Amino acid sequence: MIRYYVSMIGMVFLALCFTSSCSTGLQSQVKEAERDLSGAYNGYWEGVVSNTPKVQYGPGQWKHNCADRSNENVLGVKVKDGKMTGFLYGQSYFVKAYVNDKGEFRIENPIGNVRAKTAATSAKTINRDSITLIVRGSLDDKTAALTFGIEELGNNGCTSSVKMVRISDE
Repeated sequence: MIRYYVSMIGMVFLALCFTSSCSTGLQSQVKEAERDLSGAYNGYWEGVVSNTPKVQYGPGQWKHNCADRSNENVLGVKVKDGKMTGFLYGQSYFVKAYVNDKGEFRIENPIGNVRAKTAATSAKTINRDSITLIVRGSLDDKTAALTFGIEELGNNGCTSSVKMVRISDE
């Protein structure tokens, strides 16, 4: 379970995070009309978590205590003419997205709700707000970021770095 606490340095960390590698990939999904038709990214790809910072900060000075997801195989997809299909977390969540001519993609998959409270010094509570599993990255750079995004926090949440590996061509 993800737990959240108020932290005074949260906004500083968030600003640094979004200007560095924490913001890997697109901020919106690639549209079908923008997909890559060259075949440059065709093949089977896997995404494996390389790093999950244990403590992360979000907007409104929320502190995220995150589970270590190192070495988890979180994404298995096939890309064909810019169309990405496959699964997040094995067979748990089917995904469909598009890859643009730079190899960039963004997957958004709603997965449920969350309850969280801040520290005792605040009355702030999140009750059953929806969580979206977001994977955004670049097949060209072979990197991605996996975020358990909480709607009330602007889809911010625990984020892991993901290494994308091409397993085979078509």
